[in-house]
Amino acid sequence: MINLSQVLGRLTAARKNLKLSQIEAGVLLGYSPRAATISDIEKNRMGISLERFITLCNIYEVEPLWVLTGIHPNIDIESTAQALTALTLDTEIQLKSLQRLYDQLAHLE
Repeated sequence: MINLSQVLGRLTAARKNLKLSQIEAGVLLGYSPRAATISDIEKNRMGISLERFITLCNIYEVEPLWVLTGIHPNIDIESTAQALTALTLDTEIQLKSLQRLYDQLAHLE
């Protein structure tokens, strides 16, 4: 599910990463320097067309997929899934070890 506040947060972070002001970004997007458009977009006071969203992503040098989902398109999904599976298994082993230690301590009381 796409979370609008996270999408707007990623857009804001991408703009700041390039050290662009809201006015500079707005001008690059084709808005008047006096318009508060980027501020309005970032604060969800104004919508943005798909075309302008894609243009904004290009200006900010970020992938639209990342902006929408937080998933970077260059990440190897299979490797990431394997790493998460290994981490999950390791966590389960650690939890079982902690449970055994807890049980042993409970018997000592």
